[in-house]
Amino acid sequence: MSGMPAMAWFEGVSDNCIRWSEAQPEDGEAAVEVLGDRRTGRAVALAGDTTSTYMAWKGLDQRIWWSHRHRGGRWSPRKSTGFQTLAFPSLGRLGNRTFLAFRQEEPDFRPPSHQQYTIRWAELRGENWDAGPEDLGLHFVDENVSLTEHGGCLHLFWRRTFDSRVCRAVFDGSWTVVGPVADWRTSTPPAVASDGTCLHVAWRRVEDDRIGWATISGDRPRSEVVLGDRRAFGAPALGRSGDGELVLVWRDPAGGGLWWSRCRDLRWEPRWHEFAHHRTEVWHGVSLA
Repeated sequence: MSGMPAMAWFEGVSDNCIRWSEAQPEDGEAAVEVLGDRRTGRAVALAGDTTSTYMAWKGLDQRIWWSHRHRGGRWSPRKSTGFQTLAFPSLGRLGNRTFLAFRQEEPDFRPPSHQQYTIRWAELRGENWDAGPEDLGLHFVDENVSLTEHGGCLHLFWRRTFDSRVCRAVFDGSWTVVGPVADWRTSTPPAVASDGTCLHVAWRRVEDDRIGWATISGDRPRSEVVLGDRRAFGAPALGRSGDGELVLVWRDPAGGGLWWSRCRDLRWEPRWHEFAHHRTEVWHGVSLA
């Protein structure tokens, strides 16, 4: 049985500090480390591989910060990306390349609407991010986006604000906007992860607070499966453990506790697990890598 991937989360407004736990190779719960030098009021983003992990977050002001660590080591000192956002940053890895996506407000847009927000995109080169982030031309995007590597491409998923549909874009050196995926509709940003064979997408359904889940094989999305025994407050998170199992994390709507379960051979285990020391009070507070 596998353990958990690495995990970062924003617990709440009591101290604004990001919490972090190392990847756990065996069953159990990794120790929680409070990162007192990095504070946020929003989501924290993780991306990584077997050797390194990258973290980005919005500070208590509008600046986006980042740092990295080698496996088993310590986090590097925080460093400004040079970018600002009112909402979120997200991170993605494609091979040995690291990318940052974030929502930027166009203050001179008239009249004000969702079109005044656009998704920007930058690559990390050495210890610095691209000076001029690319405008992806995506405007109707909700509170966050999700990124994952699959099939030699980077896949970006988001919730489209005006109809709640799950949408996708693909980067293979340039961006292709695929648009809505099937007729999946979500009340929160969708989560995405790859198991090496399929893309997996999870979301909080618009009809209720149950989690919907589906896979995409090639370009063919399969039918939505409603995980009726899993009710979520806010967006779920998806990740992959060290031995390749898919892991789902969600916040219980009743008390703020975090739960997790595994997927093996496209079947979710019927038993889920409660974290003893991991909690969050926010809508999109958890990231896995």
